[in-house]
Amino acid sequence: MTGKAVENVPREVAFSTQTLLDGFVDGAGGYTSIEFGPDGKLYVATITGEIHRWSVNANGTINKASQETLSLDYLKEADGDRRGIVGFVFDPENPNTIWISDNAPIPREAKAFDTPEFSGRVSKITLGTGGSFAGVTAETYIHGLPRSGGDHLTNSLEFRPNPDAATPGEPKYLLYVSQGSNSAAGAPDDAWGARPERLLNAAILEVDPRRIAPNGGFDVRTEPVSLADDPKKTFPASAFNADGTYPGSYNPFASDAVLKIFATGVRNAYDLVWHSNGKLYVPTNGTASGGRTPNDPTQPGLDTVIANSPKQYDYFFTVEEGKYYGHPNVLRDQYVLNGGNPTSGLDPNEVVGGNDGNRNTDGYQTGVRPDANYDLDGVYNLGYNRSPNGATEYKGNAFGPNLKGSILFAQFSTGDNVRVIKVDGQGNIIGDDVLRRPDGSVINNYIDPLDIIENPVTGQLYLMTLNRGTGASQLILLTPAPGGVTADLTADEGGNLALVALDVSDPAAAIFQINGLDSDITAIRVSFNGGAETTVTLDGQNRFTADLGSLSGAVTARIRVTDDALNQAAASTTFTPGEEPTTPDYVTLVTIQAEDRTPADGTAVTVPTGSAAQIQIRDAANPEQGVTGPGYVNGLRPGPSAPTATPATLTECRAATPISARRTPTS
Repeated sequence: MTGKAVENVPREVAFSTQTLLDGFVDGAGGYTSIEFGPDGKLYVATITGEIHRWSVNANGTINKASQETLSLDYLKEADGDRRGIVGFVFDPENPNTIWISDNAPIPREAKAFDTPEFSGRVSKITLGTGGSFAGVTAETYIHGLPRSGGDHLTNSLEFRPNPDAATPGEPKYLLYVSQGSNSAAGAPDDAWGARPERLLNAAILEVDPRRIAPNGGFDVRTEPVSLADDPKKTFPASAFNADGTYPGSYNPFASDAVLKIFATGVRNAYDLVWHSNGKLYVPTNGTASGGRTPNDPTQPGLDTVIANSPKQYDYFFTVEEGKYYGHPNVLRDQYVLNGGNPTSGLDPNEVVGGNDGNRNTDGYQTGVRPDANYDLDGVYNLGYNRSPNGATEYKGNAFGPNLKGSILFAQFSTGDNVRVIKVDGQGNIIGDDVLRRPDGSVINNYIDPLDIIENPVTGQLYLMTLNRGTGASQLILLTPAPGGVTADLTADEGGNLALVALDVSDPAAAIFQINGLDSDITAIRVSFNGGAETTVTLDGQNRFTADLGSLSGAVTARIRVTDDALNQAAASTTFTPGEEPTTPDYVTLVTIQAEDRTPADGTAVTVPTGSAAQIQIRDAANPEQGVTGPGYVNGLRPGPSAPTATPATLTECRAATPISARRTPTS
């Protein structure tokens, strides 16, 4: 078979942008999730339980006239409100089946303290013949998932091939659910309706999607709390089993459980990505300040209760099965928020009062250890208030390896942009950036971006927003606009690689310095007069020492450097062993007045007009000439705090630099 090979040239990453739907004028509002269907159509789910879809034109735009809307009575509550869809994914074995997570009515901004507890569901929607929106049916597969008093929900869904699929009775694919927390920081708090964490809260859950569900679906309530009960209802610790289960209620640890706990401590992850490298990546929202943590009975003598936690970072987790990612849950014997505060030094992800800039917050005292199962290696700090949400792996080849395999996610708060986390073949994070336009500007002028998906045919992206204030949504098309080739083709990017014989006065310990060294150099070799090469190691000033042995007369030293792309570059210098270092010629560039008591505005910088570079000590014997003023000392203005009657020695520094004709070392 012959044909044109797919181009795999690394190119600068940039996207042009085009707004396809612009809020209510285009009927766009309440969008929560976006997905490409196996039929090539673009699907959007909403906060009020509708599903819209459009045909996609060859240029990536949508055919607005083709819009179809599915609004099922299945998602209507008894009071007329509609359940909101967050998770939305097509069944990998049946293109006519859509799996959704649906939640009791979702607030855009305010809390929902009266929303029933254990009201989250995972449902199956079966489309009509040929994928029609006519003749659609819906059924509950799982119900009884926990629900916060706000917008921490049963979030997104994602399939992955089952690694145990060859085992008899195992499904070919497994379904994963991101379940939000019930609280800010692990203990009930008024800001979230004072609901306790349930056994399945703040976790990544694993579902067997091939069971035959009973009428009404599998009930996974882990406590005997009905939809009509007070959502704060709880039970004494003594009522629970040692593993956090409640007698007679759902047990996710049972060998035949349809839903199991895959990983814990994931506070509120809107989306999750099973990557082509086999890793699970989960961008996760951290808490605002004011959260409460539970007491840790395993650390007696230490105060482990935080009543007003500092703001926590948002994180990007590389999730491993069975690991803990920082959000406490007493039913799972997980008590410590993030990295605790084990030492008096700076600890990874420590929770210390005031370390978010708010002096009124409190944190852990020194000595509080993080949970023994806390997966520090899997935690990457995204910064404060990013609100990382909808995520996808970029699989297109428009930019060669420069974007392929990167995880893209919408940042709903600070930034209003698309974050790009690049990973290598082993799943390690090797890059962190945001998407930009061809002119280099950040794509950040859309309000509250919430989800993003790639067109698997064209490599175009579709960014979806949900304005938290108005409810309006936008749909933006991002089209690849690859720039120039960015392949690393040289080991001397600046063309300024240089070898300097810094001090060869002692031939047994001659000192050399390398200037203009690229950051990706992996090996440096030196030879003298064409002899054998020797690998050298540089110190912090890019210097090395060599024994010149019996060399005499004019000697030529040559370095050969190799970078991580196996490019090579060379530089050489000629010198005579034993000669004394020469002093280069200097020119005066700038005069800096340095005072002994200098306030914030007390340093004066002027362009010198003198000839030679120098340092002048201005004292009574050598005052600055022709300059006077109130409080001046030896002709120089003192700082305001300097007593004017006290004699002072002030220094005038004139900085110098080598003249351009001579290449000299820098530090």
